[in-house]
Amino acid sequence: MPRGPSPASTSSVLAPARTSVELPPLPLERTWRCTGMLAPRWGRALRFGSMARVRKLTPADGTEQPWRNGRGRTLEIARAGGADFDWRLAAAGVGEDGPFSDFAGYRRLLVVTAGAGLVLEFPPPSQRRERLRPLEPCAFDGAPAPHARLVGGPVEDLGLIWQPQRCRASMQGLRLGRRALRLELAPGELGFAHLLGAGLRARVSGEELPIDGAPRDTLVLEDARAGDELELRGLEDESCCVWTVVAPV
Repeated sequence: MPRGPSPASTSSVLAPARTSVELPPLPLERTWRCTGMLAPRWGRALRFGSMARVRKLTPADGTEQPWRNGRGRTLEIARAGGADFDWRLAAAGVGEDGPFSDFAGYRRLLVVTAGAGLVLEFPPPSQRRERLRPLEPCAFDGAPAPHARLVGGPVEDLGLIWQPQRCRASMQGLRLGRRALRLELAPGELGFAHLLGAGLRARVSGEELPIDGAPRDTLVLEDARAGDELELRGLEDESCCVWTVVAPV
């Protein structure tokens, strides 16, 4: 499980993303029940000895997909499976109030990555109401879909959608500043560090990587062995990231 500070909030507002993110076939049969994929263009994987592999995905690596309800578009970062996917990680911009898409049978984690925040209003019978502040993830069912209301203007968000019968998932918003933070993965888990605010430098189990991540890049940690750690060090005071972990059940 990831180690580090509990989710933190930040007031920084990032400029809107203009590109999409997609990734290519990856042999996940070892850990996933179905043939998996991580969208179709990967950067080169870096491996040090017997340690985990790390890939850096930039917005130019991705693919843009329409929302199910037709009200916007999402930037797909990674997924396992086809149309009936096990899980999907994606970023999006929200420019107006409106309903979320329906994802019956799925669970969702959503975090605001830029802007003042969102209010999610859920229909009866729950009538739940959640205020989403930057870097504070919220978990909810994929259906019935909530209605989103903007707080102080447009926002960007990062979301994970997964089938709980097939996968388990977690998400943390982490504000690093210039500190270093170590994140652990268990064998079989996939870790995604989505970078925000300013650049980061990465190490795996003490080995420096020739990777410097910029805002909106995503570092993917895969093939973890017991004891492998991803260390992220912020390069600026505003450095922060969203750390997401998915694994088969």
